Amino acid sequence: MAKRLGMYSELPSGSRVEEYVGVGRVIVRTFVVRRSLMVEVITEDKTVGPIVATAVITPGEDEVILSDRALDELKISIIRPGEGLWGSRLVDFHRQRLIFRLPIVSPSSRLMPLIGLSG
Repeated sequence: MAKRLGMYSELPSGSRVEEYVGVGRVIVRTFVVRRSLMVEVITEDKTVGPIVATAVITPGEDEVILSDRALDELKISIIRPGEGLWGSRLVDFHRQRLIFRLPIVSPSSRLMPLIGLSG
């Protein structure tokens, strides 16, 4: 996702490197880009958000993980995580679309393209 958003392999200015101790005491290096994304949930008839989020990029990881706070702000309820099934507390549970957007304006004053994930 970070590559699709143009945030990796050339990191935006202001990025920080953080190291965490993972399972088996393995050191994991991540790249943190504070307040770099806008995230929204789009259903057939409603939109929740956007919220401003921090990108934490872990090289080699291909899953998107949302924090508890982001899930609360977007009113997302996890139903069956292994199947990617989640819902919004505002609508009936079903698969919905999650949008990640850079909150930056390009030189031509257009918003960066939206990138969607189906949940």
